[in-house]
Amino acid sequence: MNSEISSGNSARRSDKKTPQSSYEEYLKNKSFITVEDIQQLKEPTSDYLVSRDANIFGIFFTRFCLRDEETNKQILNIKLSEEEILNYPTASSLSTDPSFGRFIRFQLPPSFLEMKHIGATIDFKIGNEAVKCFRMVEKHYFDIDPLKEFEFLFPFCMPNSRNSCDQIYEVPALQVDLKAQMIKNPYLTKSDSFYFVQNRLVMHHKAEFDFNFTS
Repeated sequence: MNSEISSGNSARRSDKKTPQSSYEEYLKNKSFITVEDIQQLKEPTSDYLVSRDANIFGIFFTRFCLRDEETNKQILNIKLSEEEILNYPTASSLSTDPSFGRFIRFQLPPSFLEMKHIGATIDFKIGNEAVKCFRMVEKHYFDIDPLKEFEFLFPFCMPNSRNSCDQIYEVPALQVDLKAQMIKNPYLTKSDSFYFVQNRLVMHHKAEFDFNFTS
């Protein structure tokens, strides 16, 4: 399976206006955004709700591995090299791309939509400060329609630590016609992933999915 990191413009939706737009502006103007604020979102955001500078804890992901829990077959494995991990803080600070390190496109086979449970191994690194109550809220959509929401909590991470966690995604039952539309329309299936430290949004990542990949 393939994945690609794309530019900032690709992470944004078209100019299509929705009733959510004013709420997104309201959130951007708040002093900080909470989990409760994010839970009110009913469709993908038109842009990132926080800048990359909001990540004051220096958190970044070094590996993302997916597997079919039923067969234990690996689906994809995205991993930074040791050199990339070492250089990431500098590269991030120098990049002018608003999507640097936080937007990705996945190319997956149609059979992915038939899986019931998907296991994910996620490795990430922490900066110079300890992180308490690191919480992820991940929202998935087809076009503007919600598909599924997932939440995971990491109670504590030591300063300058490398961390690994295993998560299980329970895939929602999808109607046959919906799966056909998801396969027919590459990258119209999307996700917003929001990361909080002590109920304050510090990171917002986006992803888009294509279910037409064949090896």
